[in-house]
Amino acid sequence: MFGKIQNVARNRLVQKLFALGMSLMICCLMLIPMACAVDVSEPSYAEAATQVYNSVHEVINFNNILAIIGVGLTGMATLYLLWWAIRKVIKMLKSGLNGKLKA
Repeated sequence: MFGKIQNVARNRLVQKLFALGMSLMICCLMLIPMACAVDVSEPSYAEAATQVYNSVHEVINFNNILAIIGVGLTGMATLYLLWWAIRKVIKMLKSGLNGKLKA
């Protein structure tokens, strides 16, 4: 049984899904302080719970989730293209200076 768990843990798709899930969890944890900034000075816990529920739904909605995902995807694409461009520039410089440098 332990061998099956190791095989599942080594699967690249499972690793990527786990990383995505952890990233989303961290994003949600960062939104909690904004959602919980509610004045709960009322003596009724039901009213306080209603305020927290309403403020969470004001902050975390479909548009905000799409914006967070969009910013993440844009950042990943930018980092990938930057990495690719730097790699190509280094390759160009190495090939251009191949015979000109002496060790």
